[in-house]
Amino acid sequence: MSATNPVSEEAETAAGEAAAKKGPEAGAFADVKRELAQRLASLYDYMTQRLLYANLHNSRPAMDEVTSLLTDLKDLAGTADEGRRYAELLARILDKLPFEAVRLPLLRELAPLAEELGDHAGALLHYQARSRLDPADEGALEKLEQDANERSDHAAIADLLGRRIAAAPSAERRRMLHLRRAAVLEQRLGQLEDAASELELILGEVPDDVSALRFLTDIQERLGASQKAGVLLRRLGDLAGTSDEKADYGLRASAAYITAGDFETAE
Repeated sequence: MSATNPVSEEAETAAGEAAAKKGPEAGAFADVKRELAQRLASLYDYMTQRLLYANLHNSRPAMDEVTSLLTDLKDLAGTADEGRRYAELLARILDKLPFEAVRLPLLRELAPLAEELGDHAGALLHYQARSRLDPADEGALEKLEQDANERSDHAAIADLLGRRIAAAPSAERRRMLHLRRAAVLEQRLGQLEDAASELELILGEVPDDVSALRFLTDIQERLGASQKAGVLLRRLGDLAGTSDEKADYGLRASAAYITAGDFETAE
């Protein structure tokens, strides 16, 4: 909070007055709300002036002051119970911000607020902007994927899962997302070869991942790649936990090699 700015000091005073004047007298409370709304507008006007100055002079200190004042704006809007007005002011401020580093925290504030207020289209635009400024913003990518799911846009889902994989912080997280993307590519888009490539990425990191091996085996069999299917079935047999599973995978591997014409390996 800017300690030297008179408008910031007024925001603090307004919040204190609101707390002091809460009571059964509806008229008194309405007066407080009107006063807070006026101060909300005054604070916004002051921030707009500082933004114009920052744009004109490329002033980082002035922009830092605006960033500090955002906290005052949020507190004052909350005290006045002006959530929608707060969202409108944030959107206006966002349009004037010249620095991406300042836009990002504002978007992180505005996107869920717009969603809470029922502005689905507006929230989606803010999540899209967040993901452009921060490709590793998992929360924004999840929201965009949720929207794509609701629209049954499977190509968009596959693209967003690819972006989430690139931003994933751990191997296990990547594995889960690779499996999901492979399923979308195979089941929804019919892109079997692309799905196979996705599963091979998992096996590149975890060669004994049974889920990926089984999924990839099924795809290779459907693609008619019997030799590749035989290799995968043999590996699954080595990893099998029971003698019955080992025998089953062994028979299937032999059959796949025979189909591929590799009789020597089939024996």
